[in-house]
Amino acid sequence: MQTPPSPPVPAAPPAARRLRVLLLPAWYPTKRYPMGGVFCQEQARALAGRADLDVVVLFVDRAPLGAWLRTRGRAGLRREAGVRVYRTVMPRLPGIWPVLYAVWAPLAAWRLARRYGFRPDLVHAHVSLPAGLAGALVKRLTGIPLVLTEHTAPFALLMRNPPAAWATTRALRAADRVIAVSAALRAEIQAYPALRRPIEIIPNVVDTAAFAGGRVTREPGAPARLLFVGEMETERKGVPDLLAAVADLQRRGVAVRLDLLGGGRHLDEYRQLAARLGVAAICRFQGVVAPAAVPAALAQADLLVLPSRHETFGVVLVEALAAGVPVVATRCGGPEEIVTPDVGVLAPPGDVPALAAAIADVPARPEAFPPDHLRAVAACRYGQAAVARQLSQLYRQVVAD
Repeated sequence: MQTPPSPPVPAAPPAARRLRVLLLPAWYPTKRYPMGGVFCQEQARALAGRADLDVVVLFVDRAPLGAWLRTRGRAGLRREAGVRVYRTVMPRLPGIWPVLYAVWAPLAAWRLARRYGFRPDLVHAHVSLPAGLAGALVKRLTGIPLVLTEHTAPFALLMRNPPAAWATTRALRAADRVIAVSAALRAEIQAYPALRRPIEIIPNVVDTAAFAGGRVTREPGAPARLLFVGEMETERKGVPDLLAAVADLQRRGVAVRLDLLGGGRHLDEYRQLAARLGVAAICRFQGVVAPAAVPAALAQADLLVLPSRHETFGVVLVEALAAGVPVVATRCGGPEEIVTPDVGVLAPPGDVPALAAAIADVPARPEAFPPDHLRAVAACRYGQAAVARQLSQLYRQVVAD
């Protein structure tokens, strides 16, 4: 008797093809500005770690004309911190550089494809002007879909004059998906009738493992150790309010000391302000530091303070939580979504007495902010795996559509 043939074995479903994603950030770390665009670099690292994505960063740096002439022809694809990065430099021409960028970046993407064979399935630009406008041109010329993440704080800066508003509007309308890093920023964008469209909320990513080292315990009776990390190029970070709050605490007999990490054109002005307020002896201005120095600084802090007047997100707040350090921030947009009562305290922006009260309150009750809980909150909401998974799912939806 003939044995009946075995039923055919169903073929295994084909594995999902790796999506080729070109990241186009307006900011990215350089030798001159190692902290510039660190949040874009962290997102790139998170995405590059996924097996279903093939990621390349295209960064267009800007240099004065003389420096640009010396660096022409040095564009190339290199691996940096686990990410393939194609760097190119264009001249910084005042007034017209955003328009030049919008042309330069698509040409660089074409050269990347010709020289290295990287032809993306999707472009993900960071910031409407100029990167989003360049991504819109790539989409128009090639049909490659565009995802655009907006970070600008306040968003009104991008709508400050008719040319900028036109370019920003074109970029946002061209994008297949728009992402804001916080609900506060989404509300700012949608306040403009021409820009009312669905906007996803996906936060910035933080490599929480990089901040997971042990903390240095404060000596009994020692001053509370406060830390500020941020730029001093503008007054947006509220450093004068922080120095005034420290002076207020000193007058009230609350013992604190403050380390300030960051630099910019206001650095000397802030040093002089600390001297006038009588707190120079307890405020240490450390200037610009490498990103790798921030975890060590957090390990020795009792509290991270971010007294900004406006923030779309607040990456340093998440870094502090990842290090097990509670935070004090202001109700100025993004921090309101990060700082819940179980991780820290919020104060009104510009309110020095309220800021001083919050700074005195948090270190006085350490039992309310267990370090392990703070670390878990950071990893669950903002860790590499969590954010990269959201972005990968969104990319596949866009390509499928």
